[in-house]
Amino acid sequence: GKPMRGELKIADFGLARSKSSEDDQKLTNRVITLWYRPPELFLGATVYGTEVDMWSVGCMLAELINGGKPILAGKTDTEQIDKIFHLCGQPREPLDGAEPSPLDWKGVSMLPQWPTIRRDPNSKSRIVKYLEGQKDMTQEAINLIVSLLTLDPKKRPKAKEAFGHNFFYFEEPNPLLPEGIAEFFKDFEPSHEWETKNREKEKRKAGVPLGGYPPVGADLKRQRYVAPPPGRR
Repeated sequence: GKPMRGELKIADFGLARSKSSEDDQKLTNRVITLWYRPPELFLGATVYGTEVDMWSVGCMLAELINGGKPILAGKTDTEQIDKIFHLCGQPREPLDGAEPSPLDWKGVSMLPQWPTIRRDPNSKSRIVKYLEGQKDMTQEAINLIVSLLTLDPKKRPKAKEAFGHNFFYFEEPNPLLPEGIAEFFKDFEPSHEWETKNREKEKRKAGVPLGGYPPVGADLKRQRYVAPPPGRR
């Protein structure tokens, strides 16, 4: 793909599996880069679907708005799940007669690694407070990220549902068509990882300030934005 021209193609078949009609087809849980891996995989889930990707999207969206700072940057599996529980709270089985909680996750106690987790009865979610403290976070962005980073995978929004969120249509910058993105990025250098590292290394040697992500409120060519889907206008 050519991201700088608004064209993105995803084709990573390293862990691809043939499609099966079996609901209980077991998959490996050693997938997804550590910082973007959802809690169910750390807890040993082997039956899962696209909900794991929606968690990753939430992590990346928060990172982009946050100027490139990862929201959950652990170094090991243990540290990563600790960071998730510290930010989002430690999950629990729903309590009979209790008010619904963002910590509720029906079936979490049945996951293979759940017995290894040290219980914290005083655990609570801190994610809203954390996001509210970030410079460029808007209320709609917070609402979307919180929904994507829901502990219970069954409660996370599907991709189509997330795409219809107010964040994408009623806050600037508006979503752009590919030609609008190409115009916006015309003065930016390509960002292939190894090329970026080499450029930054040379800039450090020369004492040149390093660049970052374009600001969220950058002046985009909004006349070519994507219209909201039916029902969101």
